[in-house]
Amino acid sequence: MKRPKNFFMVFAGVLFLDQLLKNIYLSKGLFQKNYAALFGIKTDPIFSIVTLITFLFSICIMMKNKKGAALFSLPLALVLAGIAGNTIDRLRFGFIVDWIKLSNEFIFNLADVAILLGTILFIWRIIKE
Repeated sequence: MKRPKNFFMVFAGVLFLDQLLKNIYLSKGLFQKNYAALFGIKTDPIFSIVTLITFLFSICIMMKNKKGAALFSLPLALVLAGIAGNTIDRLRFGFIVDWIKLSNEFIFNLADVAILLGTILFIWRIIKE
């Protein structure tokens, strides 16, 4: 994956689609409020600030780190897009909009999927190297 053009394309595409789908489900009332983080981890207002700082710090590292950038551009773009999508929700609404329901206890959104897939891909690429 070429850096930074493809990184930003994946990041922007996932973030746009996440926010678009959340707005559709919000407008139809087909969502659940999530006050926790990924996988139900409890949070407080400081969590959003720390997440935002981590997000900005990660982008700075990505822009400066040429070694291995191609290897980790896709996983990082996915994880950061997911973090950004959920942070936008938390700052806009005070909660995260979840709409993919597998059971009464397992409800999530596209941002969560992006974070999970990016993390799995990141770990896989580390093991493969």
